[in-house]
Amino acid sequence: MKTNLFKILWEKEKIHWKRLGVMFRRFQSWGSKLTFGVIVAFLICVAHYCFAVVHTLYEILLFVFARKAFKANIQRMALTV
Repeated sequence: MKTNLFKILWEKEKIHWKRLGVMFRRFQSWGSKLTFGVIVAFLICVAHYCFAVVHTLYEILLFVFARKAFKANIQRMALTV
């Protein structure tokens, strides 16, 4: 199975949006969904994408400077996703 960084990132994105949907469905009333739910979802997405950008830059630097470590890290991430 050929894995690459973009396939793994795509799988992580699907997991993120699935979990966000589950969290959003836990709010009972429409009022809480439109106020607190949107605020929480926005904050979670901002934090998620901040971490994702830093992690992707780290993986790109590993790809450029330490190819063996990058390959080992990709295999480890593929097993966890």
